[in-house]
Amino acid sequence: MTALLLWLTGVYMGFTSIQTIYGPFSPAIPVIALQFTLILISVGWVIIVLGKNASFVWGGMAAGGLIVSGASTGSIWLLTHWPYAILFFRVLPPTLFSVLLIYETIRLRSLHQNRNPLLVANTDFTNDPEEITAQ
Repeated sequence: MTALLLWLTGVYMGFTSIQTIYGPFSPAIPVIALQFTLILISVGWVIIVLGKNASFVWGGMAAGGLIVSGASTGSIWLLTHWPYAILFFRVLPPTLFSVLLIYETIRLRSLHQNRNPLLVANTDFTNDPEEITAQ
C-alpha cells in the first residue's frame, strides 16, 4: 500500500510542478500533453519493472514515485531560487524536441539507405569510387 501511495504521490507532485512551471505562460493543451507524458513515463516504468522481474514491482513503484517527487520538488526549488529558471524551463522542451527530431531524421535516413551513419558522414564527400563502393 505504501508503494502505491508513493507512486501516486509522485505523479500528483509531477502534475503540480508541471502546472506551476508551465501553466502561467503556456496554453492548456501543451500543459496537458506534458502531464500525459508524465503518465506515460510513470506507467512505462512500472511495465519495465514488471517485464524484468514481477517481484520487484512494489519497490519499482516506490522508487519511481520517489524519483518523480524528488524531481518535482527540485524543479520547484530551482524555479524559486534561480533567476534564469523561467528561461531554462521555456527553452528546454522545444530544444529537446528539436534534438529528438534531428536524431530520428538522421537515424531513419540511414536505416532507409542501409548504411552506417558514421561511415556515411566520413565518406560522402570523398571522390574515391573504390572507397564509396567498399561500404
